[in-house]
Amino acid sequence: MQYLDPKKELTASEPRRNRPDRMMPSPAPFLPLEPAPVAASGATFQDFLRILRRHQLKLLAFIGFAVIAAVVVQFTVPKLYEASAMVKIDRRMASIDTAPQSSSAPADDMDPIITTEMELAQSDTVLRPIAERYNLLEVEKQLKGLSASESQKRREAPIKLNELKIKRPPNTYLIDITYRAHDPKLAADVANAIALSLGQHSNDTSRRTLTETSAAVAQNLAELRAKMEQSDTQLAAFETQLGITDPDQRATVLSARLKDLTSDLTSAQSDRAGREATMHQMQLPASLPPQQALAAAQVADSLGAPNQSGISEEVMRLNEALAAFASAKSYYGTAHPEYTRAHEQVLELQSQIIGMVKDAAERTKVAYRQSIDRENNLHALVNSTKTELDNMDANATHYEQLREEAANDRKFYSDLSNRARIADINNSFDNDSVRLFASARPPQEHIFPRLIVDLPLALVLASLLGVIAAVISEALDTKLSDADEVASRLQVDVLAVVPDTKRLPPIIGIAASNLLPAETSVRTEKQLARYKEAFSTLRTSVSLSILDSWMKTVQVTSSTAGEGKTSTAARLAVSYAQVGKKVLLLDADMRRPTTHRVFGVSSTPGLSDVLEGDSDYHEAIIATGQPGLFLMPAGPVSRRSSELITLHFASVLAKVSRDFDLVVVDSPPMHGASESAEIAQIADGVIVVVNASKTPGSLVASTVGIVRRARAQLIGIVMNRARGFGDTYSYTYEAQIDRESIPVTQG
Repeated sequence: MQYLDPKKELTASEPRRNRPDRMMPSPAPFLPLEPAPVAASGATFQDFLRILRRHQLKLLAFIGFAVIAAVVVQFTVPKLYEASAMVKIDRRMASIDTAPQSSSAPADDMDPIITTEMELAQSDTVLRPIAERYNLLEVEKQLKGLSASESQKRREAPIKLNELKIKRPPNTYLIDITYRAHDPKLAADVANAIALSLGQHSNDTSRRTLTETSAAVAQNLAELRAKMEQSDTQLAAFETQLGITDPDQRATVLSARLKDLTSDLTSAQSDRAGREATMHQMQLPASLPPQQALAAAQVADSLGAPNQSGISEEVMRLNEALAAFASAKSYYGTAHPEYTRAHEQVLELQSQIIGMVKDAAERTKVAYRQSIDRENNLHALVNSTKTELDNMDANATHYEQLREEAANDRKFYSDLSNRARIADINNSFDNDSVRLFASARPPQEHIFPRLIVDLPLALVLASLLGVIAAVISEALDTKLSDADEVASRLQVDVLAVVPDTKRLPPIIGIAASNLLPAETSVRTEKQLARYKEAFSTLRTSVSLSILDSWMKTVQVTSSTAGEGKTSTAARLAVSYAQVGKKVLLLDADMRRPTTHRVFGVSSTPGLSDVLEGDSDYHEAIIATGQPGLFLMPAGPVSRRSSELITLHFASVLAKVSRDFDLVVVDSPPMHGASESAEIAQIADGVIVVVNASKTPGSLVASTVGIVRRARAQLIGIVMNRARGFGDTYSYTYEAQIDRESIPVTQG
C-alpha cells in the first residue's frame, strides 16, 4: 500500500482526496450487527463465561440475597407441622348379589372405590363439621381481609381446606389423610377427625342405601310377580289363537313351498320369454314371395315351431324340387315341358310350406298366451305364499318374544327373591367398609422451614435464575458493551474503552485549569485516573495505527449526537499536545458547534468564515492554554455546511495540515449530516465514537458501513461511557494522581 510522501508540497487548490499517489484501502463488507445468541456455534462456552464475568457482581448479590432470605425465613416464619391418619378401605358390605361374599373386591373394582372415597374425603359434607369444630377457616386465614358479609358468604360456600392433602400409597387399599398446621396437636386432631367423618358418612350411606334398596326390592317383587302372571296368560292366549304349539314348524313348511314356487315361477318366466321370441320371429307378411318360402320354413324349423317334423319334410322335398328345377333349366331350357313341370312343383311346395309356417306361427301365439297365463298364476301363488309366510314369521316372532318375556320374568323374580334374602342376612353383620386403621399423632419435627433443605435449594434456584436472567438480558441488550464483541462482529479495532464519567463535575475552560474539576474526592480521583489512562491508550492505539502510514488528519465522528465525540476529539488533541506534538483541533460541526464552549473561547472567526472566504485560516486558529494545542472553532452556524464542506474543506484541510503535526477534526454525526461522509473521504483516518451504554449495535454497524462505502481509512472505534470496565481496562496507582493533566468531560 502506497501513501503520500510527507515532503511533497501540496497546493491549496489540490483536493487531498484526488491525490493520484494515495491508494485507498478496499472497503470491508458491510456487517449488520444484531445481538449475538449465547449458544452461537464455535464460541458457546466462551460467550457464556463472558456473560457471567460481566454480570458476576449482580449474580453474587442475587445469590447472597437468596441465601440470606433462606436463613431469615428459617428463624422468622412460623413452623409448620404435618400429621397423617391412615384409612383402610374394605368390601365387607351387604350386597344384593347371589355370589359368595369375599373380604375384599378385585383390584380392578377397588380402584374406582378408593378414588371415590378420596373425593368424598374432600367434600363439603365430610369437611364442614371438622372446619366448624376447629375454626379451620380462621386458622388457614381464608377469612382474612373480608368484610362481615363476605365472611358469611365464604362460610356458607363449600368448604375447601388448603392444608389438607389426600393420597393413596401405591398398590394398597389405604388412604393417607394429611393435614398441616402450625400447632402439631391441631394437625393430628384435624387429620383424625376427617378420617372418622369419612368413615361415618361412607358407612352410614352404605347402610342407608342398602335399607332403601331392600325396601324398593320388596315392593318391586310384588309388581314383578303380577307381571310374570300376566306374561304367562298372554302366551297361553296366543297359542290358542294360532292353534299350533310350534309356529316355527309351520313357517318351515311355508318356506319350502315358497322356494318351490319361486323355482317354478323362474322356469315359467324363462319359457314365456322363449315363446315370445319365437312368436316375434315367426310373424310373416300377408303375401310371402315364393323365393322366401324356403327361408321361412328354415326359420320355423330352427325355432322348434309346432309340427316342425312336417315342415322339415316339406323343406327336404322343396330342396329336391329346387335341385330338379335347376337341372331341368340347365338341361332343357325354359321352353321345355320338363322345365315347366319342375317349376310348378317348386311353386306348389313353396305354397304348402308357407301355409305350414303360418299355421306354426298361430300355434306359437297360442302357446305364448298359455305360458303367460301359467306365469301369472305362479306369480300370484308366490305372492300369497310370501304374505302367509311373513304373517307366520311375525306371529312366530311375537310368540317367541312372549315366551322369552315370561321366562325372563320368572327367572328375574326368582333371582331377585334370592338376593333379597341374602341381603337381609348380610345386613345383620358388621359391614363397615371404611375404617380408621392408624390414628394421627402430634409430630415432633416441623416440615417447614428446614434450613438443611431450604438453603441448598435457595442457592441452586438463585444461581439458576440469575444465570437465566443474565443470559436473557444479554440477548435482549442491543448495545455495544463489550470490546471483544465489537472487534469480532464489526471487524474493527477497538482503540480505547473510556469509562462512564457522567457523575463527575463538568469540564471548565482549558486555559484556566487544564480541563480539571475544581475539587475532587478520592473516588473521583480514581475515576479521573481511569479516564486519563483510557485516553493515553487511545493516543497509543492511534499512533500504532498510523505508524506505517502518513496520517496527519484524523476525523472524530459518531453515529448520533450526544455520544461524546467532541470531548473525545478534544481529549485526544490534548493527549497528543502533552507529548510534544503540535496539534490543531478543528471543529467541522457547523450545525451544532461546541468546542468553543469546551475551551471557553469565541466561536468567531471560525471554519465557516474561512470556507465562505470571509477570513484567512490563520485568523481562525486560536492558541489554547495547553502548550502545542490550537483550536479552530466552527464559526457561525451555517445552513450551507454540506455545500461548503464539499467545495472548499479539502483545500483548507490541506493548508492547515502543513502547519501542524496532527489535525483532529470534530465532525458532525454520520447519521443526519451528509457532510460527515465527505469529511471521511478527505481525512487521512476516521475514528468512530460509540456510547457503549446507549447506542444500538445496528446503528454503529450502519455507521461503520457508511465509512467503508466512502472508501475512508477507518482507524477504529472508541467505546465511550462504558460501565463496568474499571478493573479490566485500567491500572490503579496508589500514588498521588496528577491533577493537572486529567480532564473530565461530558458529551
